[in-house]
Amino acid sequence: MEKLRFHEIRAAVLKGSIRQYSIKVVLPQGQLVIHYSSKKNAFKYQLENVSDTELQQKIKECLEDSTKTLEAGKANGHFSAQEHQKDFTDMVSAFQEYLKSHEVDSFIKQAFYLPVPRVQMAVGSKDAGWGYLNIYQTKKGTCPKFHEIREAGKRELLKTLWDSFSQPADDDLLEVEYYLSVLKPYKHLDFDFLVLAQSLAKAWNRRMADPLDADDLRYDFFRMEKCIDKLFSKIG
Repeated sequence: MEKLRFHEIRAAVLKGSIRQYSIKVVLPQGQLVIHYSSKKNAFKYQLENVSDTELQQKIKECLEDSTKTLEAGKANGHFSAQEHQKDFTDMVSAFQEYLKSHEVDSFIKQAFYLPVPRVQMAVGSKDAGWGYLNIYQTKKGTCPKFHEIREAGKRELLKTLWDSFSQPADDDLLEVEYYLSVLKPYKHLDFDFLVLAQSLAKAWNRRMADPLDADDLRYDFFRMEKCIDKLFSKIG
């Protein structure tokens, strides 16, 4: 993903697409599907609906370069358990700073590193504690668990802050563009466009003063188009 962005190719992991051995990445045109073979310990990929040959070649070069970097790192012992642990603790510290910037207090109550890195973080305000947020580092990536946060409203707030923290700034906009392009041919039909409404509400509520509710938008494609135009005109 970093190499794609270095080459000025906008890319974002498609929400809900992460599986044990595959992942989908949304591109300016079409999608990139990356598969991992545990038997061969190797990656393969396929492009869907990408007709631009120059874009195809750039993506191929980025993937080949990433594979070489990974193999070289493994050969030189650069990807050690200690470094994975440091990356995890650095991420947790960064998230605590992010919470602090949104007036949420936190401290690490417990930390474990076997069999997988995990921290239990107490969160709350100056007036009261909200409960505990547990963050795990699994093979599939960083996984927060919010079930020990007592109040539903506080759980939703923390989920929103986590999504905002963990998602690169423009990924949600690319997600809106993707669902808009997929669903636009059906805009005159009596459909439930919930997935577009949810993506739009998430991107809108991070940037605009007047909040949107996905449930209020889900059946009104034309209203969503107007909101998308307004959102993108604001951010330039």
